[in-house]
Amino acid sequence: MQAVLEATDLAGGYGPLQVLWGAAIEVGESETVVLLGPNGAGKTTLLKTLVGLLPMRGGEVSFLGRRIERLRADERIRLGISFMTEVGVFSNLSVEENLFLGGYPRSRETIRARAEEFLGLFPDLAMHRRHSAGALSGGQRKMLGVAKALMASPRLVIMDEPSSGLSPLFVGEVVKTLARFRTQGVSFLIAEQNVKFLEIADRVYVLDGGRITFSGTPEQLRADTAIHEAYFGLGGR
Repeated sequence: MQAVLEATDLAGGYGPLQVLWGAAIEVGESETVVLLGPNGAGKTTLLKTLVGLLPMRGGEVSFLGRRIERLRADERIRLGISFMTEVGVFSNLSVEENLFLGGYPRSRETIRARAEEFLGLFPDLAMHRRHSAGALSGGQRKMLGVAKALMASPRLVIMDEPSSGLSPLFVGEVVKTLARFRTQGVSFLIAEQNVKFLEIADRVYVLDGGRITFSGTPEQLRADTAIHEAYFGLGGR
């Protein structure tokens, strides 16, 4: 399987504080990878380092076989990487404006066509297309965040805790939504605490203390007694 994203020996952090210590992670073509770990494990730091929002202190990052660690965040987006933050949307912008912004850097015609496609897929968003995203329910905002992340037809979508702030019912809806796009040639890297996302994972990494402590399939993760006890209790959050 071709590696869409490959990172080795990553080191990074904030100012003098080092958070990542030699992290290595790989996402294959059309593969969904879940990065599991508790709060403070370094998941957001790892994602922001991969997309260029935080400087690297060491290591290498390749996207589709091209070294990208010296590229700016906007240059990585143009190559086909999309990043969905924990919030996912701009609350002061309308549903439609969020979608249009997600289509950057596509042509205006392509953006409008993609926006209509997603509004057709998500009738709740279509009903509120000119309302501010801040007026939506938590579940609707997450659906908008997913649609926004997919607007530019990226090769890789990197997501930071899409379950954040959602009830178990809406977490299930987000998982179902992501499952819908797994067959469309998109790769996903999803940082999460909620083990519900293992339902759509091809492979799993566990990050703890800024270090990768496990790499394998969901089945192998469930078979690891120590990790099972440490992390599977997070699924009810």
